[in-house]
Amino acid sequence: MRNDKAESYQANASKCVRLAQNASDIHSKLTLLEMARAWLLLADRALKNSKICLVYEPPMPSLRELERELPVRRFPPPWSAELQPNH
Repeated sequence: MRNDKAESYQANASKCVRLAQNASDIHSKLTLLEMARAWLLLADRALKNSKICLVYEPPMPSLRELERELPVRRFPPPWSAELQPNH
């Protein structure tokens, strides 16, 4: 499987290494090698992400959203005549 992003990141890492080899001061060399390392980490993540199949699942609705969809049921209070036993 070809991954253009990973290849691009690896190419950037190679450029940083070449520049580090030609750099005259140690600070520049170290900075460029750290940049190369960062590019390689990005390449590794891009390869891993390309192998993952993600499926979008919508979030669960909130309780309020669910309540809005349900019909309103009104219950009589316990002291109402509807709940009194017949005599």
